[in-house]
Amino acid sequence: MRVNMDFGSENTSPVHPAFAQAIVAANDGYATNFEAEQWTERALDALREFFGTNELCAFTVSTGTAANAIALGAMTPPYGAILCHWDAHIATDECGAPEMYSFGARQIPLAGEHGRISPEALSSQVREARFGVVHAVQPSVLSLTNLTEAGTAYTPDEIAALTRVAHEAGLATHLDGARFANAAAFLDVSPAQLSWKCGVDVITLGTTKSGSFGAETIVAFTSKYNTALAFLRKRGGHFVPKSRFLGAQIETYVQDGLWLANARHANRAARRMSEGLAQVHGVTLVHPTEGNEVFVAMPDTMVNALAAAGCKFQRDWRLHPRHHRFVTSWATADEDVDRLLGVCRSASSADFRATP
Repeated sequence: MRVNMDFGSENTSPVHPAFAQAIVAANDGYATNFEAEQWTERALDALREFFGTNELCAFTVSTGTAANAIALGAMTPPYGAILCHWDAHIATDECGAPEMYSFGARQIPLAGEHGRISPEALSSQVREARFGVVHAVQPSVLSLTNLTEAGTAYTPDEIAALTRVAHEAGLATHLDGARFANAAAFLDVSPAQLSWKCGVDVITLGTTKSGSFGAETIVAFTSKYNTALAFLRKRGGHFVPKSRFLGAQIETYVQDGLWLANARHANRAARRMSEGLAQVHGVTLVHPTEGNEVFVAMPDTMVNALAAAGCKFQRDWRLHPRHHRFVTSWATADEDVDRLLGVCRSASSADFRATP
C-alpha cells in the first residue's frame, strides 16, 4: 500500500470521488449559465435544508479568499473596520483582499488564546471605539473563524456571546467557515446551531477542504446584504459562468451526510496523530487538537528526519513560539499517520541515545 505523508493542507489531497462524479454528471449537454439552471436551484434548496432555514441566500465562488473578501466587502463601508483575531486567515493569508473588496476598510486584530477571540478583548475594543467620530474608522463587522487558525472550535455559546456584543454595538457578524464541517463534527452540533442560531449574519461555507474541486459559498442569513454580495461578486470577476459545476458540488456536499463523514474522518486522523505525538519525547502540542489540524513544537532533528522521509507539512508555521502545522483530510489513511509517528519515534530515540 502506498503511504502518502502529505500533511501540508487539505488542498493537496485528491478530489473526493463523489464530487468528481457530480461534475461528470453535470457535464451532460447544455445548460443555462450564471446560476439560472437546475443544479444551482437544487443546491440552494439543499443549503436551506442543511441550515434549517428558508431565510437565506447563497452566492457561489471558487476560492475561500474570494468568499471572505466579497462577504466582508458587502458588510463593511470603506471607512469601516473589521474586527478579527490577530491570527485569522483574513488577516494573515489573504493579501489584503478584504481591504480591497471593501475599498479600504481596516482590519483591527484582537487577542485571544488558541485562535479564539477573547470576549474581554472584543468588549474593550467596542467600548473604546469612537463611534460617530469622523476622524476614526468605524467598527462595522466582527469576523470569526471556525475552526480557528489554531485548529480549535468555537462552541455555539462562545459564538453567541461574541455576536451579542457585536450586535449590541451595531456590528454585523461574519463567520469564515473554511473548516466549518470539522468544527461541527468535533462539537457534534448542527450547522444551524453553529451559524445563524448563535448570531451569525453571513457565513462563507467552504467545501474545498472537504474534498471538492473548488466550490465555496457565501451564505447570507439576512437579505440586507444580498444586493451588495451579488454586485461585488460580479464586479470582482467571481460570478462563474458555468455555475452548474459549482452548484452540483454544493448539492453533493450537503447530501447524504458527505460533509460530516469527510470531516469526521479527517478529525479522527488528526486525533490519531495528536495522541501519538503526545507520547513522543521532545514533542509539545501547541494547541488542543479539536479538528483536523495538529500544531507541534519538536526538535530540529525530528523536523529534518520527517522532511528526509518525504513528509510534507507546514514547517515553521508560526515563530512565537516556533512550531509546525500538520493537516489531515478525507483522504488521510491510518498508514500515513503511523508512518509519521514512526519517523518521529525513531528520531526521538536517536536524540536520546546521542545525549551524553
